[in-house]
Order: sequence, then C-alpha cells, then structure tokens
Amino acid sequence: MQNYQENKTPYDVVLIAGLDEQRIPAHRGVLSAASEVFAAMLLGNFQEAGEEEVTLGEISGADLQFLVQFCYTGKVQLSESSVDSVKTLLSAADCFQLDDLVRYCDTFLTRHLNHSNCLGIAEIAELHNCDGLAITSSYYISQHFLKVCENQEFVEISAEQLAKLLACDDLNVSSEEDVFNALLVWLKGEFKHRKKFIPTLLGLIRLHRLNPEFIISKVKPLCESVNCKDLVSQALEWHRWPNRSAMRLSQKPRRWNAGRLITVGYDCAGGEKRYVVDAYCFRTKKWTFVAENNENHFNCGIAFNGNGIMFMGGSCGTQHRNNVNCLNLATKDLRMLPPMRSDRAEFCSAELNGFVYAIGGRNMNSVERFGKGIWTEEPPMSTRRYEAGAVVFQGDLVVIGGRNGDNYHNSVERYDPWTRKKI
Repeated sequence: MQNYQENKTPYDVVLIAGLDEQRIPAHRGVLSAASEVFAAMLLGNFQEAGEEEVTLGEISGADLQFLVQFCYTGKVQLSESSVDSVKTLLSAADCFQLDDLVRYCDTFLTRHLNHSNCLGIAEIAELHNCDGLAITSSYYISQHFLKVCENQEFVEISAEQLAKLLACDDLNVSSEEDVFNALLVWLKGEFKHRKKFIPTLLGLIRLHRLNPEFIISKVKPLCESVNCKDLVSQALEWHRWPNRSAMRLSQKPRRWNAGRLITVGYDCAGGEKRYVVDAYCFRTKKWTFVAENNENHFNCGIAFNGNGIMFMGGSCGTQHRNNVNCLNLATKDLRMLPPMRSDRAEFCSAELNGFVYAIGGRNMNSVERFGKGIWTEEPPMSTRRYEAGAVVFQGDLVVIGGRNGDNYHNSVERYDPWTRKKI
C-alpha cells in the first residue's frame, strides 16, 4: 500500500479537512480496505461515493493526514506529537474505526500521563471506550489527587466529572479536609455559575469524617450560601451520636486514609524493659517500627488518644501505679499527663468520644475517665474484673470477661457514655 502511494498512482478522491480545509489526495480502494467507515462512505450508497472531493466534518488537516498515512502504511509516528494532538487523533481514529491507530494513541497517552493532563485523558478514554487507558488514568488521578487539583485542567472539569472524583473511595488524601478544599478550588473558578452544584457535590464528601470545628468554620458558611444546612446538621449529629445515627451516611473512609493498625508489645528480652510500637499500613501491606517507650513497669492500660498512645498505671514489682504518659506517634515525644485517681494494674482501657476510660484492675470494679485534662469517677462495674477486655460497640463501652482471683467471668457489662449509666 505504501508503494501504491509513493509511486503516485493516480488518485481518485480528494479528502478535505472540515476544520482548516486542508486537501489530501487518496485512493478510495486503499481507504476502504483499511476502514469500514471509509468503505461505506466512498464505495457504498452514500452521496460521497460519487464525488471527487469529500469534506470530512470536525477533523483537522493534521489528523486527517495521520489517518490517510495510517491507511497506507499501518504505521504512525507520534514521538513529536503533543498530548492534545494525540487526543484529537484518537477521537478521529475511533470515528473511522481504525482500531490499531486507536491502540497507538492509547499507548502514547498512557506513557505521557502527568498531573496537568490526566483528567482530559481520562475523559477521552471513557468517551471512546479505551478501557485500559481509562483504568490507568483513573488510578493515576486518585493516586496524585492533590497534585492534580493544583492544575488548571482541574478547575475546568465539569460538575459531572468532579462528582465522579468526589465519590471515589481511592483518593490519596490525608484527610477529608483535602477533598473539601479541592471542591472549594473548583467552585472558585466560576462560583456564580457553579454554586447550584454545591448540595450535590458536598453530599459526596464524607462530612462526618471532618472534625466538628472544621464543619462549623468551613463547611457551614458554604452551605448557608445555597441553603443546604441539613448536610451540616447531619454531620454534627453523627459526632454527637456516633454509630447510632439514623442518617444514611457511608462511614467508610477513603482507602488511602483508612488509618493504620497499631500494636503495642512489652519487650523484656536481654534485660531491656520497654514498650515497642509497630504499625501496619493497609495500603502498602507492610509493618514498620514506629516508636518505643522505655517505661520499666508492665501490665499498663493502653489506649489511643488523638495522635498519641496513653500508657496508664501498671505495676513495678508488687507496687501498682497511677502515673500516665502519652507517646506522640508523630514527634516520638513522651510527655506526662495527670495521674489517675487510683493505682491500677492489669486493667482494661478504651477510647470513646474523645474520652479515655480506665476500667477495673486487680481487686477493683471502679471506672474513671480522662478528658479535657482531668480524670473523673464514673459508675463502677457490678463485678470486680482484671485481665478483662474492653471494646466500643454501637456507641457504648462494653467490658467482656476477665477474672477476680481464681474466678473467671464470662459475663459482659455495657455502659452508655451519654446517660453515664450501665445498661
């Protein structure tokens, strides 16, 4: 076919690009052999079959030249092309059902994905059913979401495209605040015309995963501009009654900020006595060392509080203790907190609604909780328990099993933090 073109065999049709009127001579038979669309147009019952010059609508001369060249040679040289030009070429190739040329364009765009062009590539891939390119570009966007939001292409996407992004579970963000701030960036592009989309788009953000202060200071003013205050009230209600709200909210976090599994173990090997903190990342599926606490007492109560782990009480020899330290997981600093009201060891602990509870202990049924810098007494358990387990279930504190001397318990006690009563 290439020789057919190079030998300048007399052409029998001239193609005219509709966008810039560039004229490209060709052979009907060659074009028809390469493309069923050309075959139907140039050799079928359409008007173009009897015309010497055929104008093709929304196509540039450059793209038409690529199409014709590919029909003759089955090859295309895209190395010097821009991403934008290859996107339009992919559209033209798909229109004329030149599947091999579509694959060439697909490969080129995959190799040239970056923060500034991935949204446009994802859109063109979905439009033309390029499944591999669509999956690759979507993954790239979710993985580099914060960088993507810094580019002009992000500000120019449609509300429908943004909705798809905001609904994505795979966004690589450190918190839901990043997603909300991305929405603000997009809105500022054309706020007057885009504010009508706020209720729909804001509903795709997991507002209940924002802290209440952020909701009140940042989200509430935006909602007031378009009268969707119910979204704010629902999110705040969730914080007041976690795990119990009747709201139909997804409680699932974005996959990238689903958190870490933290383990704390007491290591006394080789004469050293220390607590070792390790973390498991659900995204990388790897364990890493985080920090250590060189306290020499064991049987501590341990609970997560904010960005730190609280080490409470414990025993040193036969002496029980009430001192409390907090290990900051970010800075690795260890600081003292106010001591518990009672000396405790072998007790269970849990965090609920921002309060840390110290529950029972050897020969004890008392309960106390820490919040706002002070320890306060709570209603005691009905049974003395040590070596028990404590979990949060449906917004309540639940204490399971344990023992009192040689008596092992299989009973369970439940405590409502809002009424501050046992259930």
